Amino acid sequence: MQLPFFQTLPSFDVLPAHRFEQFYDEPEPPLTYLLGCFTPDGLHLQLRAYEGPNFHSYFCFTVLSGKKLCFSKNIFPGRPDPTLHSTPISGENLIGKYWGTEIFVPYTLCSPPISGIIGLFHDDIPLCFLHDDMENSHQYPQVSFIPEPHPAPSSAENPIKIH
Repeated sequence: MQLPFFQTLPSFDVLPAHRFEQFYDEPEPPLTYLLGCFTPDGLHLQLRAYEGPNFHSYFCFTVLSGKKLCFSKNIFPGRPDPTLHSTPISGENLIGKYWGTEIFVPYTLCSPPISGIIGLFHDDIPLCFLHDDMENSHQYPQVSFIPEPHPAPSSAENPIKIH
């Protein structure tokens, strides 16, 4: 999955949304999206589930660097994780009420190639997953995060320093 590259983090509202795919037939999952981009510092993601915050719902978030496990966390509505660069979010827009989290994965923690397994669960039942391949599989789908090609900064943007 290609994500845009920016020199600084823009508002998540201007980033493309990637919809999670339903994993099982029942129960019906809420609309769930990932918005994200790369910056020179790392990977920035926002996860949104369009439902009222629910004590029984949570995101399962696993990040890999190549074949190395960087971390695996369960992210609950309104609960920040002090061991992860995350910020709980909630709000309402034209689609409806949502909850979720903003997550920053610095390159110092997890270097490229970066991939992840991201799903929305309810009472330990997997509802939907981020999926970049429409083929069904019996295992949880793993998505590679790839920055879109971006031009190298010009000499005016990256001046040479003389000491």
